[in-house]
Amino acid sequence: MALLVGVVLGCSACSHGGPPTPLPARWDAIHTEGSTIELRADGTGTFTEVPVGAGEGPCSNDDTVPYTGEVTWVTHDERFTVDADGAPLTLWADTSFMSLDWTKIMVDVCGTEEHGATVLAYGREL
Repeated sequence: MALLVGVVLGCSACSHGGPPTPLPARWDAIHTEGSTIELRADGTGTFTEVPVGAGEGPCSNDDTVPYTGEVTWVTHDERFTVDADGAPLTLWADTSFMSLDWTKIMVDVCGTEEHGATVLAYGREL
């Protein structure tokens, strides 16, 4: 897994202070080969083959399409809200020993944290 090292150089996309983890950063899907999430400090990023809700009917893992392209993001309550060409996704850190662990992020393909069955895990090495 790759790790991009950088510093936060101001963040116009951060609604409540800086991003919850140093950026730029890249996470690779744990169970989906070739799927990556990359976020940059300027409020942009790149998704490669990230499943997003297709927007037709009830959202489920079976109702996703792979998205590859540029994204924008904002932060709220130590989470990233990402816009992938109109499809909203929520990204948040896994927890480890009661603290946030940004080496593993959780992604809800339906846009919120309310659909437990539609959560995918991505990881990175520090």
